[in-house]
Amino acid sequence: MGVPRRPAAARGAAVRVAAARARRPAGAGQPLRRVERRLEGYARTFLLAAFRIAGAGGADPHGFLPWYAEGLAAGTDPASPERWPTLHERRQARVEAASVAIALHETRPWLWDALDEPVKARVVDWLAAFLGTSGYDNNWIWFQNIAEAFLRTVGGPWSKEDIERNLSQHDAWYVGDGWYSDGGSGGDARLPGGVGRCQNFDYYCGWAMQFYPLWYSRILGERPDPVWLERLTTFLGDARHLVATDGAPLFQGRSLTYRFAMLAPFWTGALAGATPLLPGETRRLAGTVLRHFVDGGAVDARGLLSIGWHGPFPRIRQLYSGPGSPYWASKAFAGLLLPPDDPVWTEPEQPLPVERGDAVVSLRAPGWVVSSTVDDGIVRVANHGSDHLWDRHAEVDDPFYKRHAYSTHAAPDLSDRAHREPSTRTSPSSTPPAARPTVAGSSGSRRVPTGRCPAAARCGCTRPAPAPRPPPGTASAPALGSPPLPSCAARSRSGSSGSTARGCRSRSARTPRRTGRPTPARGGCTWAAGRSPASGWRWRPGRAGPGRRRPGSPVRCTRCAASTTSA
Repeated sequence: MGVPRRPAAARGAAVRVAAARARRPAGAGQPLRRVERRLEGYARTFLLAAFRIAGAGGADPHGFLPWYAEGLAAGTDPASPERWPTLHERRQARVEAASVAIALHETRPWLWDALDEPVKARVVDWLAAFLGTSGYDNNWIWFQNIAEAFLRTVGGPWSKEDIERNLSQHDAWYVGDGWYSDGGSGGDARLPGGVGRCQNFDYYCGWAMQFYPLWYSRILGERPDPVWLERLTTFLGDARHLVATDGAPLFQGRSLTYRFAMLAPFWTGALAGATPLLPGETRRLAGTVLRHFVDGGAVDARGLLSIGWHGPFPRIRQLYSGPGSPYWASKAFAGLLLPPDDPVWTEPEQPLPVERGDAVVSLRAPGWVVSSTVDDGIVRVANHGSDHLWDRHAEVDDPFYKRHAYSTHAAPDLSDRAHREPSTRTSPSSTPPAARPTVAGSSGSRRVPTGRCPAAARCGCTRPAPAPRPPPGTASAPALGSPPLPSCAARSRSGSSGSTARGCRSRSARTPRRTGRPTPARGGCTWAAGRSPASGWRWRPGRAGPGRRRPGSPVRCTRCAASTTSA
């Protein structure tokens, strides 16, 4: 079970269709959000095409290079109806800028060197908007480093200060044994010592924190830092235990719609000679993972990747997911850059760890205990370390991080009801005091009685939250599809229906979004929107919703009298 020697992994038709969808004419007055999504599709498929072309020594039988050159010219032209949003207009454009920079580097002899000088100048100007920006608190530091590294190689502007600051931040998130936390939880990366708790463990450790440092060195033509190589080697020794016999990866963490992008660090290790895997094991792992998704229906009838896991699965969607998001999976084809005579393609396949025998492995850095069984080929993880708590003031339930166990063949309950009322939530009388959640206060941690929202603990409210909503289908249940109620003890006075409940009136001025995260009013209290991040659904401007206000309007909790303004 493996991939063919030097597989033509980037199917020409699939790339053309996906990229064409990303570059439909935008038209004058096109909303930037829509154009941003098309940039996402362009950049991520460009990365896939670049690996295919560079790996073939510039051979371009599908005619991708002229097509992507045309896209560069139109996207960076301020007068074009198809122009891309600048890096200042839309932050998401900074994510895609890194893919564009890597693709331009890999195809430089055949694409960049053939561009007209005015187009080159516009591309440099578009990427140069990165200079002097800061405040990135996770893997985004590498988007800036990659773009500025490419600018440096083509004679464009770059900032040594930006690079050194980001490299220092990268090291601060290293937790040992090859593992990085994708940023710190509850800290502020812009402040000295503001890293926070490093417990954000997911696939970003591999397809970002391990992938980009070596590509940064590759763009500059330098030998990677030996420390990076050592960390990647150690990480891959752990990560290979997280794949099942049939190629199913562990179902844990955000952005799972990127699917086989989790192969990126394995190919990076093979390219850099920094892997503990035998060449045949690398090929077997890559082949089984790709076949798992392709045979499972990840590629639809149009030859496109949908938002989902196997086939379409909307509940896996994140707030930032767009139609082109799944093509982050392009990183899984970095191995096409290996030459045809590389041992990865020529040596016999070797079995995966799960195929060699039953095993229990302790991954100390992320706090995971991994068990695998040969009979069923399943990998299971007992989670003792990952939580991805995004807000220092709120207890947020996230099924992608905060479950006690994960597996390659099962997913946590991603339903709306499960997110509103996680199974671990019990009444205060039945919950041991030590098991109740806490929030940080000026004098240490304070207990939050189960059944009350975290905002209530912050502003000193003492009244309990209202009873849970009845299940759908009962006489008193709200209709399916109706907006969820805030989990705070009271709804906002503005825009809520019925009488104002007593207790904590945490008056968030932001439009409630079905993201499953609290909607914080900066400096004030917090109330939960009550929807799973998997739904990927939010109220848009002009839609009615409880508590919706204009941005910038005053916000005040009537219990703690803390005033602020909405974002």
